[in-house]
Amino acid sequence: MEGQRWGWAFLLGVITLVGIVVVVITYNVPNQDVGLETFKALLQLVVVGVIGGLIASIVKEIEEERQNYDKQKELERQEREAIREFKKLILEQIVDAYSQTKRIRRLLRAKGLTLTNVPEEENFVRQKVYSEEMERLSIIQLNFETIGTKINTSFEVFIEAENLTALIRKMDTYLSDNLVNEYEESLRTFDAQLKQCSLAQLPKIRDFLTLDYEHSKFKTDFVKPYKTVLKTLQQEILAMRS
Repeated sequence: MEGQRWGWAFLLGVITLVGIVVVVITYNVPNQDVGLETFKALLQLVVVGVIGGLIASIVKEIEEERQNYDKQKELERQEREAIREFKKLILEQIVDAYSQTKRIRRLLRAKGLTLTNVPEEENFVRQKVYSEEMERLSIIQLNFETIGTKINTSFEVFIEAENLTALIRKMDTYLSDNLVNEYEESLRTFDAQLKQCSLAQLPKIRDFLTLDYEHSKFKTDFVKPYKTVLKTLQQEILAMRS
């Protein structure tokens, strides 16, 4: 743009010089007074025309540059907004999956256990409730796996992509390698007549349901990572408002 502007200025300058030479030659006649006045008038017209054209050209180029700048800024704004909405979607999916996991935990404690006020290792879990809720938990685990993949394949979008991926993987691993795997292997351990199984034979689900929350893997491998993910994503989304 800058080179074009100076090119126009040079061209108009040449035209002006040519015009002046033509006027001088044309009015180099005996009637010097008339020729001089006419020369001045024509020279003023030429100069005004040249300057006006130059200014119009410069203004046009400046306007084009401004429009291009505005378009670029709008594209950047749309890109930032799309990234922000993507992060909000990921956050919503994580919160939903976490909430569903907590709901399953409560339902298993309320409907799945056969006894109350006994040590956890002496309690039993009902096969029907256990199976139904573990099937739901298997779907949730797959959701966490999918979320982790989304973050991993959009690494450049997230400021804390590496940390987020590791935390989501930790939550996913807790569900898959502990609860889901134990469920898949546990069906043969249930009493065929009573349709229940001792929690002593299901250490993973016992940890998941334990009242000793502070010392459970459920807290260290699932709840704590979730809270860190929640805080990290919220900070990233808020940072994109400015």
